[in-house]
Amino acid sequence: MRRGFAAVLSLLLFGAPSAAASRPHVTLITDSVAGSLIWDASAARIFSHGFDVDLELGSCRRLTTTSCPAGRETPENVLELIRAKGRSIGPNVVIAVGYNDFPAVYADGIEPTLRALGRAGVEHVFWLTLRAARHPYLQSNAAIFAAAQRHRELTVLDWNAHSRAHASWFQSDGVHLEGIGAQALARFMHDGVQRVLVAPPPIEVSLDFPKATITPRFAARLHAAGGHAPYRFSVAGLPRALHLRRDGAIVGSPPSGEWTLRVRVTDVRGVSGTQSIGLAVSPG
Repeated sequence: MRRGFAAVLSLLLFGAPSAAASRPHVTLITDSVAGSLIWDASAARIFSHGFDVDLELGSCRRLTTTSCPAGRETPENVLELIRAKGRSIGPNVVIAVGYNDFPAVYADGIEPTLRALGRAGVEHVFWLTLRAARHPYLQSNAAIFAAAQRHRELTVLDWNAHSRAHASWFQSDGVHLEGIGAQALARFMHDGVQRVLVAPPPIEVSLDFPKATITPRFAARLHAAGGHAPYRFSVAGLPRALHLRRDGAIVGSPPSGEWTLRVRVTDVRGVSGTQSIGLAVSPG
């Protein structure tokens, strides 16, 4: 008679997904358009809700070239600011700059900016498109979308499309904001960041193994639902002779016994969930 293994599984919720309990840190870097959060306190509150924010609001800021003077001061450009802040910039950065840049120069500056953000440990970059009140801004927007195709960490927040039908949000130049527009922009940025950082579906784990099946070699597979695929798994508490493969398969020839496996799954955006799975194996 061929000897095999019979496995009995029980899935127990070990804990809620372990997304950070503290508020996400978000740095917002602007020129004078999104810099309207300086003078509109309601807009600043809308954007800051639920976040730990660093508001780097500046008029006439450019991406990588020398910024234009704003009164008696010339603000740091985005690249200079990133380098000056280093890792204190935090893991999440919103870029709302570009109205003072020439499109070709702006496009060339996107890659150096993203490299600097990566060196500073930034995990998520949110980049606003420009409201295309002038044709050159369409070229800048095309460069933003092209960069998003090359960089998984980059999320485009398409302010141009979102604001297109709302002329009342803007001053006569079609770019700078009235109070209602400043609040609309703050809400748009806040919700775009929150969708990525705070509100993915919860991640749950299951182990696919037919109960009462007897096989000469143990084989099971971890599955995850929720969050954002692809997933990475780790398992603590596996008995000797069982091994977790990169694809989530657990294989081997375990001894008889009972174990509690602690399974951790992490999705592509870094959100994790942890569950325990009870595993009992007896000779077939």
